[in-house]
Amino acid sequence: MNDIINKCSQSVLTDEQGAACFAIAERVVNALIKHGLHISFAESCTGGLAAAHIVDVPNASYVLDASFVTYANQAKVKFVNVAEESIAEHGVVSECVALSMAKGAAAAANAEIGVGISGIAGPSGGSPEKPVGTVCFGFYFGGKAEKFDEVYTENFGSGTCKIASLCSCKTGSHGLCRIRRSQRAEVNAIARSSISHPAEKPPHAILS
Repeated sequence: MNDIINKCSQSVLTDEQGAACFAIAERVVNALIKHGLHISFAESCTGGLAAAHIVDVPNASYVLDASFVTYANQAKVKFVNVAEESIAEHGVVSECVALSMAKGAAAAANAEIGVGISGIAGPSGGSPEKPVGTVCFGFYFGGKAEKFDEVYTENFGSGTCKIASLCSCKTGSHGLCRIRRSQRAEVNAIARSSISHPAEKPPHAILS
């Protein structure tokens, strides 16, 4: 039993890492509340853990209405509108599919921000091209002034629980940076609009 406990402890986050994940999630929630934004997730290998980190934070209900755990391929197709052709052509663990998941989650939940996560947590299922620990992330931001999306892939090594936890932390950290970018774009757009279309000055009073 002790051997089992030791092996499990090596695959989960330390207390410090857990505290860091909560701090990141708290900053994400506060930033979303500040800017009046909502977020939704479509998760595969993380099994809902990214959304769970968000709902651990007080007032998370202001920013998250719905999220999706789409573990099976057909669940990705059914709930977040991933094209079967994309899965067949690129593989389910791919940046293309992760981005489709992000866009689909945002659309289904009517959220400005969508996050898609698809990876190989193991212990089996890896390949030389996509070893265990490979995770693809997709981010979609549908701001008023700027709409943009991003994708990237990272390898977190072995340990199913640890991979899931680290992915959720990474998602929060990356998302926080992009929320700030999105809001800078909003501010710049407002500033440009003010310069291009200045408000009319009130007429001067006529003294008699």
